[in-house]
Amino acid sequence: MNNKGYENSEKRLLKGWFMKTEIELPDNSLNILNEICTREKISCSEAVARALENYAGKSRLREQATLAFGLWKLRQVDALEYEDTIRKEWER
Repeated sequence: MNNKGYENSEKRLLKGWFMKTEIELPDNSLNILNEICTREKISCSEAVARALENYAGKSRLREQATLAFGLWKLRQVDALEYEDTIRKEWER
């Protein structure tokens, strides 16, 4: 397995983080995977691992964004007035 870009691969292996699995992909997805692997010169395992890490990262960002929405809903402050007040602090 090519671990290019995975600096801690030895630690992962020692911790038992690597596993073999079998996945079924529709022909279109398999073709895309093969194109990526050929272009990037990486194994299918590495491509799937990168995709999973990318997905997990985006998922965490979505969770954080969702938590941020509505933070001000209980405040008794007019948002535009507050914004104007803050911006006046920036003026010299």
